[in-house]
Amino acid sequence: LGAVVALHKHGHLGMDTMVALLPRTGRLVCFCASHVLMIYATGLLLGGSWDQTLINLSVTAPATGLSMGFFYGSGVVFGVLALVILAFNLVRALTGRLKDGELITVTESEESVDAGHSPTGRHA
Repeated sequence: LGAVVALHKHGHLGMDTMVALLPRTGRLVCFCASHVLMIYATGLLLGGSWDQTLINLSVTAPATGLSMGFFYGSGVVFGVLALVILAFNLVRALTGRLKDGELITVTESEESVDAGHSPTGRHA
């Protein structure tokens, strides 16, 4: 769930140096391309997690005796929530409802995340 929150709040670390230098159209193209790739990768993760959840429903963990399906089910939860966030952001970008500061969805340093600042310059 922490990864879902970080995705929603644009708290993942990354390099935005090159993208920040681009005009709005370039940042928009990079934003859309990265979101399409993330949707594809998340779809693969979701499909694999779903398959593993079904395969391991009857397998019990040695220490707890709980179904291993719970372990793999966390990937399903992440995949569904991440797809919703990514698709929503992509639709907002394609319909022109994103501000310039929202086109960069990573932060350069952990200090800005720790201080509660979003990559758009707003305080969280």
